[in-house]
Amino acid sequence: MTISLIHDNKLWGLITCHHYSPKYITHRVRNLCNFLGSFFSNELFQRQQLDDYQSELELRKSASRIAQIFIGNSSFVRVMEELQEEEQTLLSLMGASGAAVSYQDKLLLYGDTPAPEQVRELSGWLVGKAQDYSYHTSRLSLEYDTAKAYKEKASGVMYLAISPGQQNYIMWFRPEVVGIVDWAGDPAKAVIQEADGIRLSPRKSFEKWRQVVQSTSLPWTLKELNTLPELKVIVRRQTENQLRQAEEQALQNSRIFRQNEQRYLQLMELSPAAFYVISDRRIIHSNSMGAALLGLDNPKSLIGKDLHSFVKDVSKEQLTQQLSKLQNHLSPLESGTGTFETVDGKVLNLDITFAAVTHAGKPSVMVLAREEVLGDKQDGYSLMTDQLQNYLNTDSLTELPVRKVFEQELEEDWADCLRDKCMLSLLIIDIDDFRTYNATYGLQGGDVCLQWIADVLSVIGTQHEVMIARTNGGTFMLKQKGTSYEETSELAEEIRQNVLALQIPRDHADSFVTVSVGGVVQQPDSALSPSVLIQQAEEALFKAKDQGKNRVEII
Repeated sequence: MTISLIHDNKLWGLITCHHYSPKYITHRVRNLCNFLGSFFSNELFQRQQLDDYQSELELRKSASRIAQIFIGNSSFVRVMEELQEEEQTLLSLMGASGAAVSYQDKLLLYGDTPAPEQVRELSGWLVGKAQDYSYHTSRLSLEYDTAKAYKEKASGVMYLAISPGQQNYIMWFRPEVVGIVDWAGDPAKAVIQEADGIRLSPRKSFEKWRQVVQSTSLPWTLKELNTLPELKVIVRRQTENQLRQAEEQALQNSRIFRQNEQRYLQLMELSPAAFYVISDRRIIHSNSMGAALLGLDNPKSLIGKDLHSFVKDVSKEQLTQQLSKLQNHLSPLESGTGTFETVDGKVLNLDITFAAVTHAGKPSVMVLAREEVLGDKQDGYSLMTDQLQNYLNTDSLTELPVRKVFEQELEEDWADCLRDKCMLSLLIIDIDDFRTYNATYGLQGGDVCLQWIADVLSVIGTQHEVMIARTNGGTFMLKQKGTSYEETSELAEEIRQNVLALQIPRDHADSFVTVSVGGVVQQPDSALSPSVLIQQAEEALFKAKDQGKNRVEII
């Protein structure tokens, strides 16, 4: 006689009763046995629930600790250090023998894992399988054929993306567990092929039959899967941060565009030369000199007209090519000559300068024109061209060079130092907690703070004959050729101290605005590119920030 024990609507076990001779069990006793079976099944369920609840609470605490590492830090170095300290927590969280963490294009391996290139290849497959940022399997090599090469280490995998684009992720690995299942006879022998099809038949032999199960790991349990929401908070926080940063960047870009537009319009109105702004070939703005050059009294008469309608056929192809270069960002400034015709039929040979600008939030082109002059006469047109070139190359708020110009000159310095075998240094200067400062004092207060710090940097740059540019937000870059580690360290410290000496109030009376400085000094290598300097300087800056800010870190 058997009494079934049921757990989670599945047969969990049997209480089996035997007797040496036939024995009749009364209806009352059978009902009592059924009651005991139900009681034990319910007790089993309650005990399992309690055990799972307690262990799941512990796992959730561990998951929160891991999540906090990524939420509380933006520096790869700091994340790496904290993960190293919590390696055992990371592995035990999913009962794994190995784990891989990809963060900021760096891959960290813990415990027993496949090789780095195998992990990266596997991640590409998992990204396609993931739903809601996660995927798990306990039979990886049976689903992903390439994984047969490392099934001893990773027959089971748990994948969790920790960034919206899934470029950052965590993987947990479980090794192959060879399972042996003993059956009361070969189940396949109960299947008989006959002329009319396949049917089941009672087995004639119940000799023990053994099945070996391979290429599988221990299954992922429900309590382990229930900890994933605790970890997915990393994605939500990063998504929120990205949206907030995008909003801040959009607001900042909008302000920069408005500031630049005001500079351009002011330049146009004060210019002794003809100026036009065109968008989609249509003139959307003109100064009085521009209208007069094309034979009109009022600039408003030009609004909406196609610039090409004033260009003679002989110059249209050249004009189209120059505008195409600007629109495709192949060149910020184009100069040349062209033949135009005024509204009253007068033919003009014009010197023309085109510049890519933003007007009313749209990509546009500013056109500076004058009647062609032979020789090298310096006039208002030349002065305006120089001024326009300066506007394109400098930041509207600080008058420092923009990042594009800085990187172009960095490439030239890199080439020079490759030839001359000299050292090249690069510093990144970042205002500490600048977002908080903007939130406290408003964007106008932030602009004033930027201008004060930019003034200090300009003076230092002039004294040391180095180039300093504003790259974005509260961040600046500095480069210097033919320097040493000691000289670069002294210059970085001088910058830090001079900014602190400004005593720009921050959030309370005894707290002032500070900067952190990260830098690198090295001799250029032909196998590398100048971008490696920027990357290494950024890593140094992260270290300076992690050490408490208002620090200098040179590598």
